Amino acid sequence: VVWFHKKIGTWQKIDSYVCLTPFAVELFQQSNFGVSKEQFSVKPNFTIAPNEFHSIQREEHFLFIGRLTEEKGIETLLSAFKNLPFLLKIVGDGPLKELVLNSTKESKNIIYLGNLPSEKVSEELQKTQALIFPSVCYESFGLVNIEAFANGTPVLASNIGAPQSLIIDGYNGFHFEPGNVKHLKETIAKF
Repeated sequence: VVWFHKKIGTWQKIDSYVCLTPFAVELFQQSNFGVSKEQFSVKPNFTIAPNEFHSIQREEHFLFIGRLTEEKGIETLLSAFKNLPFLLKIVGDGPLKELVLNSTKESKNIIYLGNLPSEKVSEELQKTQALIFPSVCYESFGLVNIEAFANGTPVLASNIGAPQSLIIDGYNGFHFEPGNVKHLKETIAKF
């Protein structure tokens, strides 16, 4: 399909492209679509801030929210927390759920919460020290990152895709090398 549209010049007939992040614009610029940078606008996703902040005390744990899949970096996350003295709570579901459940049996510092309704997710985001976003693939945005920010929570994220521009290292979180267990451990310790 892409080849066909390139051949008939579809990409040049479009006046304006809207991307979620500057990273997405960069990807298109590096492609062979031949679209000029002036044709791109960046319009990020948004989230609605919680109606109210509960008087919730921050707890001494970290949080993962997302699909339990290889590309979301769940294996890196589980490996990093295997021998850490910190608690990790995991929210979500997916094909690697069994791996997560096995990790909770092997490591008492890993707790699986399953799927939670949005108000409970917001509560968990308000309780945690930081959200960990260990994706190993290009993310177009990562909505959970701005949900964390809306709840006053910093993010420790892989330095790949959209998190490169959403997370400002040392300001609203920290970056770590995607798939690098050692660097993730160092980033958690630094945090």
